[in-house]
Amino acid sequence: MRITVNETGRREYYDEVLYVASNYKRFQKNPNKKIKGFIKAMLLPTILYIVMVVIMLLLFGQDRDPIFLLLAGMLVFVVVFFVIYLVRGNRQINAMMAGNGTRYIDVNGEGVTFEDDKKTIAQKWTNIMAVLLGPHSVVFLPIGTDGALITIDRKYEEEVLKAVRETGHGDLIVERK
Repeated sequence: MRITVNETGRREYYDEVLYVASNYKRFQKNPNKKIKGFIKAMLLPTILYIVMVVIMLLLFGQDRDPIFLLLAGMLVFVVVFFVIYLVRGNRQINAMMAGNGTRYIDVNGEGVTFEDDKKTIAQKWTNIMAVLLGPHSVVFLPIGTDGALITIDRKYEEEVLKAVRETGHGDLIVERK
């Protein structure tokens, strides 16, 4: 079955795709892991580290113990790292959303193929570990780390699942919202 995608996906879809791509090995170890959005998953620890910096500075102000200042300095370094990671992730999502053009997903007896103007990605069924259904995305998760993710917006779920089941690989479907 060939699915044609003409429109740009929703931001939530690309956010989930980036989350799965950045946690690739975790999903390979546990395909039942909950799929979240990248920005939300990174924002929570960033806020917690900022709160910890404030606490360390308050403790330094109270006790004048330099260890609190040292800890605050190390936590500031971690916060800067997380902020940079968030900004880069947001830019990546914007870049993915800017990609226009027609994309095709072929699901057949041999495997799954993604095709657009720039590239073609093909995964055989023997190399696909699971078909992950997230709140906004469908992800074909490869077994090895050398395979590329093939993803499609969840609004094409019926067509994708029908094609996966028709090929006899319905046992690979993992739904964990």
